[in-house]
Amino acid sequence: MANADYSYFESIFDQYDIFHSDVKLEFYYYKGNSEEEARKNEREVMRKVVNLLTSYGLTLRNEHGENIINKMMLEQRLTIIRSPEEE
Repeated sequence: MANADYSYFESIFDQYDIFHSDVKLEFYYYKGNSEEEARKNEREVMRKVVNLLTSYGLTLRNEHGENIINKMMLEQRLTIIRSPEEE
């Protein structure tokens, strides 16, 4: 996810009101050629998701948006998933 993608995600997050709704977000990461590469890719996606949601949370007024990640994780609405095996 590049910074240029932010406005795209922001409009989707606003449309579905992810802070108040029961929308679940799933982000996939590439498994790579080794377990080490898979772990690295997972960490990188997690970092990008945290940055994305933190930035989005700052746009929410009077909603405690800075806690959006904790809220979504506690409600089991945020998942990072290894991409399925290629056939």
